[in-house]
Amino acid sequence: MAQADPEPFFTEPRKHLVWFVYRRFGVKLEAVREVFVDATFGTNSLGAHLYCILGQENGWFVPLAYMLLEARQQEKTNDSSPEVTESVTHMFAAAQSKGLEPRFVHVDKCFSEINAAKVNPQVPCYMDSYYHVT
Repeated sequence: MAQADPEPFFTEPRKHLVWFVYRRFGVKLEAVREVFVDATFGTNSLGAHLYCILGQENGWFVPLAYMLLEARQQEKTNDSSPEVTESVTHMFAAAQSKGLEPRFVHVDKCFSEINAAKVNPQVPCYMDSYYHVT
């Protein structure tokens, strides 16, 4: 059975852990052309933020990577903090180093996600929230 990528990243300035799960779903990162990035805030017992990169391959969206990010008290979820931006940028750069080169990146109103998505300035970043509709 395929496991998550055994190379998690744990760095400062704010503690965060990135792990890749694309192999579990048989995804070839080179084939992914469109990604969505989103986060949940305050939904676990540690209060950590959970980020996810979802990739579209062959018409399906599947999780490619997750990141747990240390939370700060009184932190607003859509503010752009240099520490959060750097951590999310690290997640994008790690995904890029593994072969992820999307043509489109979709984000919502989180400025740290928007700024981090510019790790490759050639890729258009779209701010939308239609994927939040259930």
